[in-house]
Amino acid sequence: MNSRLRGRVLGLLFLSTSASALAATAGGCSSDDATAEPRPTVDSAVPAVDSSVAPQVDANEPVDAATDTAVADAADSSVTLQDCAAHATSAFCDDFDSVDALKPGKTKWDFVEPTDQPVATLSGVRKVSTPSSLLSRIIDGTTPGAKFAKTVTKAGFKEATWEYDVFLENIGTTDGFFLDDFQFSDSGGTDSFGFRLVAFAAAGALDFIRVEHNAGANGGPYVLEPNITTGTVTLGAWHHFKQNVKFDFATADAGDAGADSVTYSLTVDDAATPTFTKKYAGITRAQAAFARFAGMPLVFNKGNSAGLKIYWDNHVAELK
Repeated sequence: MNSRLRGRVLGLLFLSTSASALAATAGGCSSDDATAEPRPTVDSAVPAVDSSVAPQVDANEPVDAATDTAVADAADSSVTLQDCAAHATSAFCDDFDSVDALKPGKTKWDFVEPTDQPVATLSGVRKVSTPSSLLSRIIDGTTPGAKFAKTVTKAGFKEATWEYDVFLENIGTTDGFFLDDFQFSDSGGTDSFGFRLVAFAAAGALDFIRVEHNAGANGGPYVLEPNITTGTVTLGAWHHFKQNVKFDFATADAGDAGADSVTYSLTVDDAATPTFTKKYAGITRAQAAFARFAGMPLVFNKGNSAGLKIYWDNHVAELK
């Protein structure tokens, strides 16, 4: 593994943890102030949490139809189901088609970068579902970047799936960023077991995307996997990312595998087989407390990533 890359990614792990963990602390705590002294070469601007945003949800309950008019369409047999209407029983779904999708107190997300800073906005320029998607941007070297996060829970869950549509229009000139964050435990510190997608730019083009695994909750090693196949993801096109995490727990339950393990898979554009899949040492039943997912990006260096524009649509989460 390239030691320089590993160092840069490791240097950003603490900040990524803080950003994703906002979903768990919304309503009671605040993050580092956006004006705090920056760490060398690392984006440290994380805004305060708005205490009026929605709390975490229990995946035992279906998506509330009152929060998305598309869900109501599911009861009308004359309507062709699409977007969140097609996922009415999911633990979470947001297609960003409501005008209130990013408003404090009305958004489905636990945390959204404050919209008075124009880095997280609804956009009709590019979208999969009509009329809008979420546009996240890195404007320059000083303006905070966009982040949005959600925590869902379900008693006894052993499998979590998170999928979304993403359009990478511009990813800056050089350097890298965490595109997303998919976490399951705070037992070894906030966001101490999960997976992230990390991307790097080179001369304004997409250099590579890799899966990153953090395993502090079980004392395991930090892992940065090899690049996914070149050409699988390109700039200037919509892609569908689907991440699935299956846990096996060492309990006395009948049929249990007898060891704590977790299998992660990433499937791009509904391919017949996963783009990447691997089994890792897992965590205990008690440690796997939630599914927390965040879209970012969280960049290594905002100056190098200035101009970054990413569109997001149709985020869906399932817990089983």
